[in-house]
Amino acid sequence: MSGQKDFPLADGDAAAKMAAAPQAKTNEAATARAPHEANEERTALLAQIEHWKEACAEYRTDAEKLRRWRRLRQRIAPDGSLRHLTLVAIKSAGERILRSRNDNSSRDLGNARLLLRCEQPDLMAIDKISGFSCVRGWAWPRSGMERIEVHIDDAHIGNAFHGFVRPDVIRSHPELRSDVNLGFAFRLDATTLSTGTHVLKIIAVRENGQTESIEGNIEAILQQQMREVPFSGDPAEPLRNASTHGDIDGRPDSSPVPEVEASVVIFARNQAEFLSRSLPVIANQKTSFKFEIIGFDTESEDGTPQVFRRHGARVVSVRTNEFHHVNTRLRSLKHARGRFVVFFVGDALPADEHWLEALVRPLMDDPLVAAVYSRQLPAHGCVPWEARDIYGGCSVVREVKQVDWSQAAEVENYRKHQWKFISFSDVSACYRRALLETMPILDGLPEVEDQYWCKCLLEGGFRVVLEPTSLVIHSHNHSMRELYQRQVRFGRCFATFMDVQPENARHLVLSALEETANDLFFIMRYNASWRRKCTWILQAPMMRFVRRYGLRQGFRRGAFERERGDSHVLGSATSSGDAVSAERSK
Repeated sequence: MSGQKDFPLADGDAAAKMAAAPQAKTNEAATARAPHEANEERTALLAQIEHWKEACAEYRTDAEKLRRWRRLRQRIAPDGSLRHLTLVAIKSAGERILRSRNDNSSRDLGNARLLLRCEQPDLMAIDKISGFSCVRGWAWPRSGMERIEVHIDDAHIGNAFHGFVRPDVIRSHPELRSDVNLGFAFRLDATTLSTGTHVLKIIAVRENGQTESIEGNIEAILQQQMREVPFSGDPAEPLRNASTHGDIDGRPDSSPVPEVEASVVIFARNQAEFLSRSLPVIANQKTSFKFEIIGFDTESEDGTPQVFRRHGARVVSVRTNEFHHVNTRLRSLKHARGRFVVFFVGDALPADEHWLEALVRPLMDDPLVAAVYSRQLPAHGCVPWEARDIYGGCSVVREVKQVDWSQAAEVENYRKHQWKFISFSDVSACYRRALLETMPILDGLPEVEDQYWCKCLLEGGFRVVLEPTSLVIHSHNHSMRELYQRQVRFGRCFATFMDVQPENARHLVLSALEETANDLFFIMRYNASWRRKCTWILQAPMMRFVRRYGLRQGFRRGAFERERGDSHVLGSATSSGDAVSAERSK
């Protein structure tokens, strides 16, 4: 009898164990996840603590400045003295005057007629769009602007972000006063539209109910059709042989033209020695796609065109007085056949045979990625201060830059760290051709087009990627005079499309001293003779000061004006402290 009673008990134990098995697995999974979740919570908590520490440090700094000012004011004008009462009276009178002016200005702006302009696409013509494209323009005044709506065929598809820095608008329209945050942009997904003509309408709505609208036609086409549309609407020029007085080398008309995904465009002048090292590496790149090489030569006298041809590149000749960093790059799109365009300078060297694949791959994988640029390494013999800037300017970790313009926190972060966001370099960069063809162009912008285009792409809602596995070797050893002239040019270029303010003399000197101190530690670890190190230690303070002073002078001189007789159209306040990393020098 006892044996018969034991069987049900054994069956019950087995059933209990079977029922408990899933629970045990669940507990084991929860136990395995616990350390990971705890680590994530710890990381988030540490990040929050660091943020609090920074905020407390800023508060202590501001509080100390306030205490110093109060002590100084107390020594100059003690409380209750005649001087103190006079200062109080002057302050109150000044506040009343400013308040009345602001009220009159706000009243005038409230009654002012709303101005709305769309620069892309061109609503006076029927622009062809495909994939992702950008709707951009400007609207005035910014104060009291509630929203800017975008409609397709009378259907509201979203609101554009309004408030991008546009100093070029103020220069063209000085009557609009000093508010430079007038730009707006909206990313339009043309893949959701049927092929054919659609009506694009933009409506600006103010808080007082005032509205202004503009509209025009656009044509949505397929991606393959977009590749067949020649740049700028010009008829595609056939490739001609050099013997027919053309400036382009090409295949005979009877030869078939292979389909290519990427076009590598190299700009060079008297750089045959560099190209003899870089072109074999470029031609032997291991890629999963076909690519072509196009060499833009500017009247070289050392056999640069022959080096291009020797490695299978097509050569386009450009006169020296016609070369322009912005315009020549845009011209190159007429000769490129790939849907991705790689810009490369003649004195750079790919570090390995995977440079091109790593550079183009992010664009092929993600349709929202508009541009990718390579990580740079200093060349052999580079001076320490330049080498340290290059190492610091390019991260070894992949960076994907993007701003969600519907999130106020991300917008504020972009405005605080705008120099970091727009950091980009055309030394080695790949663009999505369809977007590059629609890039806005500024009057009188002679260079720094890479950072301007990066700014436009980010503000259009696209992504920009720094790809560290795409490595190039490139650097310059500028003299003090060359460095000063370069920084002045850069400063004036930045003043063309950013609201920049020169840093004060005290901050300039302190920043130069701080950079010099970091240079000294870097020099001490450099593999060089002590005599060479001593020379660098003496040069570093002067080069750092000249670098910052030149940029400051460029900001002071202001934007470049449109050059007389030019046939090409170059289509929150920030200090100069963090501007122009050495990686972007060409």
